[in-house]
Amino acid sequence: MDFPLSRTGLRLKYLSATIPLAIILVAFGMAPWQAVLICLALWILISRGYAGKEISAEFTQVRDYYDLLGWRFGSWQKLPTIVGVTLKKFSVLQSRMPAAMSWGSWQNSTGRLEEIVIILSVQHSRQGIIIGRTSVETLDQTTEAANRLAAHFGVPVNLYLQG
Repeated sequence: MDFPLSRTGLRLKYLSATIPLAIILVAFGMAPWQAVLICLALWILISRGYAGKEISAEFTQVRDYYDLLGWRFGSWQKLPTIVGVTLKKFSVLQSRMPAAMSWGSWQNSTGRLEEIVIILSVQHSRQGIIIGRTSVETLDQTTEAANRLAAHFGVPVNLYLQG
């Protein structure tokens, strides 16, 4: 199972990491424009990657990975002891108006985004493993999936769906 944690656009912090490389390439005789092109290509390549968490199909191992052009880098760890499957409802307010248009608008149109997060509760840990997010409209299917997952681990399902 694959659970991408973040996927962002071009990140400037990686551009600053390529500047020393450009200096080294120029110092070894490469033309400055070639060094800049190589570093820009490297920056675009690196910043297209994303981080995620992955659980093995057998639910025995877990890893945090970094994906770069489909190649995942990260080491597998034994899945910690699971003591429960938790369904928790989260909601946030989202603006339906683009930020550029909403400046100075007192009656900004907002909407509530609600989702159910499926979490594996880990023994002796305050942090669980988020294994999925679903829409509130699919609560019945999500609850069924959580019950199957809990049966697999032999643990209870905890529901926090109020609010």
